Amino acid sequence: MQAPVIPLTQTKAVTACEDLWPGGYLASIESECENDFVTELLGQTSGWEQTYLGATDLDTEGTWTWIKTGGSTFWEGGDPTAGGAAASGLYANFFDGEPNDGGNGQDCLVIGESDGQWRDQLCSKTSQFLCETAATDGGASITPPQTTLGSTIVCSSTCADGWTQTDECLCYQVQNDLRTWLEARTACSALQTGATLVSLTSSAVELKILELFGGFSSANLDDASANNGDGANGYWTGGNDLTNLANDDIISSDDTEFKWDFDQDVFWRRDTNEEVYCCEVDGKYNNWIHISDTNIMPNHKNENQNCVKMKFVADDSGNLEKAGWDDIDCEKKPIKSVCQYSVL
Repeated sequence: MQAPVIPLTQTKAVTACEDLWPGGYLASIESECENDFVTELLGQTSGWEQTYLGATDLDTEGTWTWIKTGGSTFWEGGDPTAGGAAASGLYANFFDGEPNDGGNGQDCLVIGESDGQWRDQLCSKTSQFLCETAATDGGASITPPQTTLGSTIVCSSTCADGWTQTDECLCYQVQNDLRTWLEARTACSALQTGATLVSLTSSAVELKILELFGGFSSANLDDASANNGDGANGYWTGGNDLTNLANDDIISSDDTEFKWDFDQDVFWRRDTNEEVYCCEVDGKYNNWIHISDTNIMPNHKNENQNCVKMKFVADDSGNLEKAGWDDIDCEKKPIKSVCQYSVL
C-alpha cells in the first residue's frame, strides 16, 4: 500500500493509483483486521483527516461497491436511518449516521485517519488517497512515495552536477530564489542549455518535485513572510497560454490554450462557446485546483492570468489540505520555481 502526499479528487486518485504500479487501484478494506491495519498505517502520515478508499455508490445511490476488478457490493439501502445496512456477511465500518449523502452527491468513500471510520464524501473534494496492489514479500507496509516515473530507457548522457535525473532522462533542479514567471524561465535557460520551467505531466512528476522540495511545509512552499509580507505560495511550472515567448520582454496571449514551455505540448484548450475556461485535452494530464465547488481553476479571472503555478493550500494547523494548478498573472509576486531539461 502507498499513501501519496498530494491530495487529489477521487477521479484523479483512481488514475494516480493505476499509474503507480501495474494493477494498482484505490484501496479496498474487507475486514476489521484490514481496517485496523490501514488506520494504524495512516496514522504515520499525520495531518490528514480523510483518505479516499476505492468504493462508490455512483452506479446506484445507496449501493456501495469496491471499484477494483471483481469488487463486491458491501452496503445496500443507503442511509442507515432509512434501513441501509452492510450486505450479508460483508464488512463495513461507517460512522454513525453514515452514509447519508449529505447535501446530495456524496458518492465516494473516505476513511478517517483518527478513528478508522468511513464516511461518504463529494468526489470532487481533494483528499489524501490510499493505493493498493497485489502483495509481495515484505509488502505489509505503506511504501515510500514513488521516486521513479516509469520504465527505464537509455539516456544519451547524464544530468549536470546539481540536477536530479529520472528514468525518463529528465533533469530537475529546484530554484528557491523568488522570481516572476519570465525571470524564472530565463534563470533556467542560464543554468543549462535547453532548460526551461518544469512540465507537470503526471501525478508521479508532481510527487517527485514535492520530494525535491523536501515535502510540504509553510517554510518552503507557503512562506507568508516573503515578498515583504505578501507571501510566496507554491512554485512556477512551464504551463502558459502565451503567444510570443521569443520576446522575453513582452507578455501577450490569445487566451486559447495552455501548453508546456518545454515541448509546446497542449494540455488544456479553451472552448470560447463555454462560459467557463475549459476544456481538457484527451490523453493529457491536468490537476487544476478546486478551491471550492464553485471556484475551480483555470478561471482566467483577468486577461493577465496566463501562467500556471503549482499552488498549495494549508489548513489552520499548517498541514497540506489541497494542491493543484492555478492560472495567475505571470508578473505577479515572485515565487519559487523548478527547472527541467532532457538528456534523452
